[in-house]
Amino acid sequence: MPLAKDELIAANRGAEIFRQDLTAECMAQKGFEYEGWVDPAFDLLPEEIAELSPEELLRLDGFQVSLLAELELNIPLEPPQSDPNIAQYDSLTEAGRKQWDVAYYGFDPSDPDAPEFIDNTGFGSTEGCLGLAAQSLLPDNPATEAELNAYFELVNSVEEAIEADTRVIAADEAFSLCLRNAGYDADSTDAMIQLTAQMASAITGVELELIDPVYLKEWAKESSGNAKRLAEAQEFEGAAALKTWACLERTEDLRVEVRAELEQELVDQNFELLLAVKPHLIQNRPLLSGG
Repeated sequence: MPLAKDELIAANRGAEIFRQDLTAECMAQKGFEYEGWVDPAFDLLPEEIAELSPEELLRLDGFQVSLLAELELNIPLEPPQSDPNIAQYDSLTEAGRKQWDVAYYGFDPSDPDAPEFIDNTGFGSTEGCLGLAAQSLLPDNPATEAELNAYFELVNSVEEAIEADTRVIAADEAFSLCLRNAGYDADSTDAMIQLTAQMASAITGVELELIDPVYLKEWAKESSGNAKRLAEAQEFEGAAALKTWACLERTEDLRVEVRAELEQELVDQNFELLLAVKPHLIQNRPLLSGG
């Protein structure tokens, strides 16, 4: 049975805390200070955004071409670094940082030949604390590389099968027809986004390459005329996004139905493989404190 959203977040957070604690132990053994730290926002959306319905979010966000919810605009594009290890790292000499990097990563990341993924940990060399801690989250009898590759090939095949399903093809055609009947010269969501960007450029006079909600918000402050033109572009975008959702909603239930059917076939036909790779997909080990 799939984990509920809150359970999945808790599982991922639990695994991350466990990995951070192991990393701290390992770094201490190598003579470096390291504080296990997990971003409070790890795996979470701002509560105000998470609680919005799709329609409410579309009214605020549109396609994020000229519209962007104030809730999101108030989130710094580059949040202040609150990881306590950054200050510790910055206090080291250049030579000390290289030593820290080798202890943490298992190699010097500035080296052009530095590895990226080793031993299926996804966190670099297992000679470094980051990789060793990540590897500790793997099961006692980890899946082979061939099994993991086979799993991801199966996942990709399901996506391809969904798009090739005659029911989905018919639904996509109905979606395109719905957009055209609404007066939009577009036949897909991507085409609607492109059309919206072109309209925003035409209405505001801003070059297409510069069309961006954050840029436009500052641009609109330059004059009342700019603000009026931006409001017009945003009105177009909001209406286009809502119509796209309305057209898409008619086909979304069918896509969900087809996906469930094809994924069940995948489970039925590849049960042993899925058992082998499942521990790699969601790790939920106990914390070092026993919690």
